[in-house]
Amino acid sequence: MVWESSFNGGSNVIDYTVSISEEGSETFTTYMTGLATTSTVVTGLSANKTYRFVVKARNAIGYSLVSQITNIKTLPEFVGEKPSAPINLQNDPTKTNAD
Repeated sequence: MVWESSFNGGSNVIDYTVSISEEGSETFTTYMTGLATTSTVVTGLSANKTYRFVVKARNAIGYSLVSQITNIKTLPEFVGEKPSAPINLQNDPTKTNAD
């Protein structure tokens, strides 16, 4: 997940806090805090669900308002499938029944 820094209020941004909410919930909880960059890798989410995220910045004066909400839908769970049938089955002329 990435975002852009905006006006810093005249004081350098110290860090960012990312908060998360599951679809249908109005309550956001802190997911990550103390982020020094404008990106993070989000892990530990359930498959095939929509999550809502907001980010806020902190400088020496305090915290910004939260960003606009962004919705992120995770991919469905991939369980794999059976292997394909073997192909090109043929007699090996270098082998005999005794081999």
